[in-house]
Amino acid sequence: MSKNNKIFRGNETAIRACIYYEYLNGMPIFDSYRAFCYKLGDDVVDYREFERWFYRFSDGKIDLEDEKCPSAQTDLNLMDLPIEVIEEVIQNLDVMDRRTSENGTGRSENCAEKSEIEAGIPRNSEYLPGVFL
Repeated sequence: MSKNNKIFRGNETAIRACIYYEYLNGMPIFDSYRAFCYKLGDDVVDYREFERWFYRFSDGKIDLEDEKCPSAQTDLNLMDLPIEVIEEVIQNLDVMDRRTSENGTGRSENCAEKSEIEAGIPRNSEYLPGVFL
């Protein structure tokens, strides 16, 4: 960890300038991230944020100000989708993928069960081909 990383804590503009510097070096993104972490420490910015800014700079957008809405949620997953969309996704899965989806929340399990029942797929694993109890 670098002693210099205290300077960058809370200074998003300075961090983005460093990411831009790494982008200008012309190395692949992961190598650039590793160089960044070596210089400033691996706790200054996570890879996802580094990647977002790196690709933004590669698109020619070199403004260091963030355009994203402060209220926008960045960490989304399948369960954040409306139930109708989840049902549509599960209906397009094969049998084994549907079984895997049951390991998640009760919400996806109910969708998987409903889809299998509608498709006439037995719920007991002894009926699955190649699976022996």
